[in-house]
Amino acid sequence: MRKIRDVLRLKDECELSERQIARSVGVGCSTVYYRALPFMP
Repeated sequence: MRKIRDVLRLKDECELSERQIARSVGVGCSTVYYRALPFMP
């Protein structure tokens, strides 16, 4: 749950790419994409 929260925070506040977020959180790029997609306009 914490990783998902970190993904959303980095995507929204820092405007990092999926690859940069995945590297910093420790998950795959596709995980970042599919977890952030429903929450981003």
